[in-house]
Amino acid sequence: MIQLLGVLDMIAALALFLTKFDKLEIMAWIAAGYLIIKALLFFGDFGSIVDGICGIIVIFGIFGVFGIVSYLAIAWLVTKGLISLVS
Repeated sequence: MIQLLGVLDMIAALALFLTKFDKLEIMAWIAAGYLIIKALLFFGDFGSIVDGICGIIVIFGIFGVFGIVSYLAIAWLVTKGLISLVS
């Protein structure tokens, strides 16, 4: 189960990255929803709070707001995904 969440985190990072190029907008909406729902399900944990913020950042990316914070969110999601896959 943890590996599945790790893969989904990495897909969310890819979706956020591709919003910079106006690609796969539907996938980005799904990724944002996934991150926000996951943050609400595991509420209280630091990682979950950051996941919720990343979900909001994905939504901003869909609307064309993309900056250094977006790259930090991508790095967070990829790192978290890789750690989930290794553990």
